[in-house]
Amino acid sequence: MKIGILTRRDGYNFGTSLQAYAIYRAIKRLENNVIVINYSEYSLKAKIKYIALSVMGKLHIPYNKSNIRYIQRKLFIEFDKLLDKTSSQFRYKIPDGWNDGFDKIVCGSDQIWNPAQKTDAFLLNFAPDYVSKIAYAPSIGLTDCIDKFTSNDLSLLKKFNHLSCRESNGCKLLSSMTGMNCHEVVDPTLLLDCSDWIKIEKPIDTPKSYLLTYFLGESKNYPDKAIHELAQRYNLEIINVCLPHYNDYPGILNMRCGPQEFLYLIHNASIICTNSYHGSVFSMIFNKLFYVFERRYNISGYNEHSRFDTLFASTPLTTVPLTSNLDELPYQHIDYAMINEVIQKKKEFSISYLQKSIYD
Repeated sequence: MKIGILTRRDGYNFGTSLQAYAIYRAIKRLENNVIVINYSEYSLKAKIKYIALSVMGKLHIPYNKSNIRYIQRKLFIEFDKLLDKTSSQFRYKIPDGWNDGFDKIVCGSDQIWNPAQKTDAFLLNFAPDYVSKIAYAPSIGLTDCIDKFTSNDLSLLKKFNHLSCRESNGCKLLSSMTGMNCHEVVDPTLLLDCSDWIKIEKPIDTPKSYLLTYFLGESKNYPDKAIHELAQRYNLEIINVCLPHYNDYPGILNMRCGPQEFLYLIHNASIICTNSYHGSVFSMIFNKLFYVFERRYNISGYNEHSRFDTLFASTPLTTVPLTSNLDELPYQHIDYAMINEVIQKKKEFSISYLQKSIYD
């Protein structure tokens, strides 16, 4: 049996890269002949912009941010080499009927079915009818977005042999749209054990004790006062980890690293503050004390917090994010005995779903 995986890998995002690695490793444990379809949903224009920044970095043009970001992007590219990929490469579209000898194709996870981000390729519009189509934990991300799915989307969804979603709201939405049974499964990063992630993490120089911050979006999302108060309370230095396309936050130590160094930073942090879904997931994997903040968007009414509702369901963790204008944070203790038990049950169900889908 040959299995193809179609997921989001491009974009230089820690969660994106790590979930792609996780779904690849999880399926590889079931079947050895597993290949990731070499696909990027980003347009040629976006690629040209990246090439321009890369050239600036290679030529050491005196624009320091470009050089640093070029080096950071290389770490993401190196990490991507851990995946076996098809020799055929595709950008934005995959030709109709294309198949690389796959018996089954698994698509997911990450927000590949978010109406604001999806492409037809992520709905496997190219795959021949004889290929079994499996959705593993694709995220819709939004609530109340049924009107954002087209009749073509619905037609493609109904061609899936096995349907699942990462969020409970997404499962309800997909079931109501298709009339099919949609299973709620965990993010692929939770399919691997903590020890699996420790094996691939790469050390990076850090202060002995530190508070790690990881925030997506504009600087207005960064709760500066609260974080400095928390660091002072526990006598910790502050490290902020940046993505290549974000600017450094002033007045603190900013680190630019790849996915493997990111794992090390979370694993060894005393406290984590984040508004990132995967920042929260890996804090839980490593049993860390962490605080989740709201992420504010420029788009009115745009809210992706349903992802956290499902992630924290049946655990003592609050689903209400902290606001970024707080002066200080509450004292917090996390009971990981209960959380680990909840996650383990969800993980076992998710692995069972993956096995049944593949061997159906």
